[in-house]
Amino acid sequence: MTTPSGLTPESPKPAILAGKKVQGPNGIVTTDPYLITFSFNPNTITMSHGSPPKESGAGDGSTIVTTREELGLPNLKLADVTFDGANVLDDCEQLMWWSYSLPPPGDPDGTKNVPQLKFSWGSFQARGATPILVTITRVDITYERFSPGGTPIRATVKLDLKPESSSAATTSQQNPTSGGLPGRGGHLLTSGETLPGIALDTYGDPASWRPVAEANQLDDPLRVRPGALLYLPSRAELAGGDAA
Repeated sequence: MTTPSGLTPESPKPAILAGKKVQGPNGIVTTDPYLITFSFNPNTITMSHGSPPKESGAGDGSTIVTTREELGLPNLKLADVTFDGANVLDDCEQLMWWSYSLPPPGDPDGTKNVPQLKFSWGSFQARGATPILVTITRVDITYERFSPGGTPIRATVKLDLKPESSSAATTSQQNPTSGGLPGRGGHLLTSGETLPGIALDTYGDPASWRPVAEANQLDDPLRVRPGALLYLPSRAELAGGDAA
């Protein structure tokens, strides 16, 4: 049986976008994380990639096609993403701000860039990358239902996401403390998750939360916040073997 979100009952994890919070009409970027959980997952995800010819002048006015540009991971188009409930307006406003070029936190005169986000949906991957580091290149929002006071309570959104670089494909294999160990996985924390719960889902043993805490240099495993990216040791590491 398929649920309205397009997921089977065995895989109920929602799609998530996480990034730095953007506040106010001036597009002020803060260091606070902001986590957007899709009420209903995308009906479709379209992956596209193209390598247009890279051209150069020959010196005599003619053009020579020399190489093709490497564009890395494919672009993603998420269609019919539904948001529902009291946070619809805040979440949609945040999506819209994330599509603008903004200055870095605390430096209004700094170089403006489109905020980098993390897209995660269960085991969904793009060429091995999960979560996928992306920027929003286009967002289309249709508000469909409103409260008696005019506040949107349901919206359908279309998102165009561009992976930041081909290096995002190795996200699931890198370790911030050792420079990267093959076989390690990544996990984007959502609200209500705990290290023992993640260890149970990943390794079948809640007591395996200790290696997870050590791999992420967490002194206090209770102080983990939604939106944080955890690196998960491989089973070989847990067993004391060679992760390679």
